Amino acid sequence: MSKQISNGDLAEIVTGLLVGRLASEQLDSVERYSAFMTDLARLVCDHCGGKVSAVPADNSCEQWLIGIHPNECLQEDGGVWGKFDLEGDLEDVEGDSGCRPQTKSNDGFPTAVVWLEGGVVQWVASDFPMRYLVLDADTDGWSEGEVMEVTMENGSVAEVAQTPYTLTSDYLPAWVAQVVDEVESKA
Repeated sequence: MSKQISNGDLAEIVTGLLVGRLASEQLDSVERYSAFMTDLARLVCDHCGGKVSAVPADNSCEQWLIGIHPNECLQEDGGVWGKFDLEGDLEDVEGDSGCRPQTKSNDGFPTAVVWLEGGVVQWVASDFPMRYLVLDADTDGWSEGEVMEVTMENGSVAEVAQTPYTLTSDYLPAWVAQVVDEVESKA
């Protein structure tokens, strides 16, 4: 049976990772801490509104900070961000709103659109920042050094070739929502 973590337990873990001893035990580098804080801010934005600055969390001002910009998902009073940094401003930024639009089918789940041509991944766009890795189960034509074994979710071992694609998707939430709705309306 899996561990059952309460909301209080989760709050204690996250607090410990941000400002307690867990930070030094689990997030053992500046880069890992910055990534955690940035990812956590994105998670709050995804559920409560706002958009994380393009600049990751950093401690160049003698404390760890992350910038938050408004989007159309944010309440007018600033939502969860409103009572903090009263001197700062939730100023608009150019570009995508950062709101994850809900499509008819995804019910808020992260969605990726994978563009294939000739069976080869050409491009990936998603409505949530994500990294992707492409493994090819068709190992014919790959050299011995390019083929490896990976353990599947059920414990079995599969032979695959790792393609040269370990990249981040293009973050295009509005386009992903539009194309998913368009495709599903024709299905």
